[in-house]
Amino acid sequence: MVQPPGEIPLSLSSFESLVDLLPDAVALVAEDGRVVAVNHHLERLFAAPRSDMVGKSVEMLVPKGSREAHKTERALYWDRPETRPMGEARELWGERGDGERFPVEISLSPVTLHEGKFVAAAVRDLSTARRAWADLHEAHVTLSAQLSELERRNRGLLGINRLSETLQAVLSEPEIHQIVAENGPRMFPRLSGRLWLRETGPDLALGASWGDASAAGTLARPEDCWAIRLGRVCGPVIPTTPRAARTWLARSITFVYRSSPWTSPSACCT
Repeated sequence: MVQPPGEIPLSLSSFESLVDLLPDAVALVAEDGRVVAVNHHLERLFAAPRSDMVGKSVEMLVPKGSREAHKTERALYWDRPETRPMGEARELWGERGDGERFPVEISLSPVTLHEGKFVAAAVRDLSTARRAWADLHEAHVTLSAQLSELERRNRGLLGINRLSETLQAVLSEPEIHQIVAENGPRMFPRLSGRLWLRETGPDLALGASWGDASAAGTLARPEDCWAIRLGRVCGPVIPTTPRAARTWLARSITFVYRSSPWTSPSACCT
């Protein structure tokens, strides 16, 4: 908006008519800081009629705590007037007539008119963009957390599959206890867990535990285990051959775990 050399400068009234057609909120400010013209977009943005702004200091549009600093920056701008954004790498705020503060983006352009030299400030409200960014950031955080949880569960499932394969080759019950006690914390690092063995009796016998579950008792009732309720463990008949017995023992393991300190079996999977 710098006046091209050799052209007759516009008058202030012509400039006002021109900026009223622009899509942005625009204020024309004199070197002494007085607002000399505003368009209707600026009136709407700052919730104030032009009669309340024209002739007043432009600092009335700046939050009270920033007005003195703005006066200094305004004086420095006139040492080297140029078209540029205001306050690069800083958050800028405007203040409406009712005292409400809102984030803004401001572009400055020196203007030469018939009445003298001025600076045109184009102001854009960033409130909607900020809200959209905040919503996007929140969605990103939520999605990241969900992906992390999914990865954790996948690692747990892979660990259970590997553990199940390993248990097919065990030679003794103590070996099962040792393998599960070592692998449980790796598969469920933020959880406490127990391994229960269901044999011929009505109860589950504690085979191994980790985390807060280590202080648990040694027996639990079958009805405390959802896997048993749903019929997802083998029946009570123990096979007679060593290989079949190992397979039965491995498939009869039930994991019971939870993230809070252990009290009693309340959730389980096979």
